[in-house]
Amino acid sequence: MTDAVTVSKRPAWVSSLLAVLVVAYAVSLVGHESVVGTGLGVEIGGLVVVALGASLARRGWRVVGLVVVAAGLAVVVAGIGYALGSLGRPPAFLDVAPGLLGVALVGLALAPIRGTGSRWSLRVGVGLAFVAVLASAVLQETTGAEQVLMGTLCIVAWDLGENAISVGTQLGRRARTWSIEVMHGVATLVVAWVAIRLSREVAGVQAPTASLPSFVLLVVAVLVLTAALHD
Repeated sequence: MTDAVTVSKRPAWVSSLLAVLVVAYAVSLVGHESVVGTGLGVEIGGLVVVALGASLARRGWRVVGLVVVAAGLAVVVAGIGYALGSLGRPPAFLDVAPGLLGVALVGLALAPIRGTGSRWSLRVGVGLAFVAVLASAVLQETTGAEQVLMGTLCIVAWDLGENAISVGTQLGRRARTWSIEVMHGVATLVVAWVAIRLSREVAGVQAPTASLPSFVLLVVAVLVLTAALHD
């Protein structure tokens, strides 16, 4: 009974880290590279501080851990605020704000302050990143091929996050699961690479850039295939 109680069920760290980095990279491709890149860097740094604070709180340093968590959250908000403040008024940041918020939610879902991770927060976060991709398409800041790339990366991040939570729940955080996580990540990236290659072939045959409806259909197809492989 004692071992069962002390087993950590937090999300597996390898898949969690990859998920955050992938969704952040997808958002960085939306546009406004220098401003968004700086904001994302600060935001990810804040998420790392949050994860550290949560770890300290679980190890008995509750007060110190909560202070560190609060400081990390402040850094996350500062990163988002810097990016949005630098971009000015709408519609300049309509395609960036959802993505920045999405990255934060994905990070908090996989580095939970309490509990074993949040699939709800993960899905909402990835969904907001996908909204940023769609908004960039509407505002015509990206080409069709770039939209497919960003949308596919969002799906990859979702799959990696789901795997992190599942592995952590089933095997525990302290189990040596990095090889399983790497294999799963490679399989997901292969599926994404195939989807991106196919989309570029279709775009090359039909038109220089893909239309928004075709982009949505391609991403939905990849989502269904990735979900099937995930199970």
